[in-house]
Amino acid sequence: MTNIMLLFIGDKMSIIKNKLLEIRNLKEIHQGGQKKVFIGEKDNIGEVIIKVGSYNSENTLERIKREINFLNSTNSKYYPRNLDFIIDTDTKQFLIIEEYIKSINFFDIKSSFNNEKEIISCFIELLKGLSIIWDQRIYHRDIKPDNILFKSKNEVVIIDLGIARFLDLDSLTNTMALRGPCTPVFAAPEQLLNKKNIIDQRTDFFALGILLTIMLYDIHPFDPNHTNPKKNIVENIISEDPINLCEKFGASIEFNKLIQKLLSKQQYNRFRNYNQIFTYINQNWR
Repeated sequence: MTNIMLLFIGDKMSIIKNKLLEIRNLKEIHQGGQKKVFIGEKDNIGEVIIKVGSYNSENTLERIKREINFLNSTNSKYYPRNLDFIIDTDTKQFLIIEEYIKSINFFDIKSSFNNEKEIISCFIELLKGLSIIWDQRIYHRDIKPDNILFKSKNEVVIIDLGIARFLDLDSLTNTMALRGPCTPVFAAPEQLLNKKNIIDQRTDFFALGILLTIMLYDIHPFDPNHTNPKKNIVENIISEDPINLCEKFGASIEFNKLIQKLLSKQQYNRFRNYNQIFTYINQNWR
């Protein structure tokens, strides 16, 4: 076991520490907040991802449990398999073991998308994967490059439902908070304004509109250089229209309309549901 792992776990974490003794060749690959992520090898499985972290509230722990319960109940190529989950309530620590997915970094693969049709093919895969949670009234709320793994151009795996909204379960978001859980530059206006009662799949549509624009044009659709230069990206998301892709990049009318509709300020101006998006795609790219 690596020295860094021993330091991180400490002598008291016997439950988690014993589980980690089963893992060989641990290597830290990411650290953020209260969590460290490692890659290692486990007998009879091969390479695995190990997440070790701490939680400071019951709400945080509940979010983790909800994600794990979803992964355990889902057998889909669009989501990683959970292999183990341990909580140490004495030390408020947790350990998650997931299947390792060999993937290509978003920013490395996006340059291989050369036209709208290729982007649409990838978009279809994202919609298929996300429709699995949407059909269960679960909304991701954190769709961004870090949370999409690309096995190839048209093979995607969706990760990190840590701040997902499970509509059939009690809300964990403080109603009085100024901003809801999100990554601000990939968030819909209703997240930024903490209108948690209207969160639904259309909230995820907004993030997808941002993602698709970055994939094809390498620019955020609310970049101050192309929208309101006196405001930052987050302020522009709340109050300004997105970049017109026809005018700036010569995008087709159909693609620009798709992006504009995904990025509408008001939810009621976006596609009502993912089936409407599939219909629009079939009308224009099939």
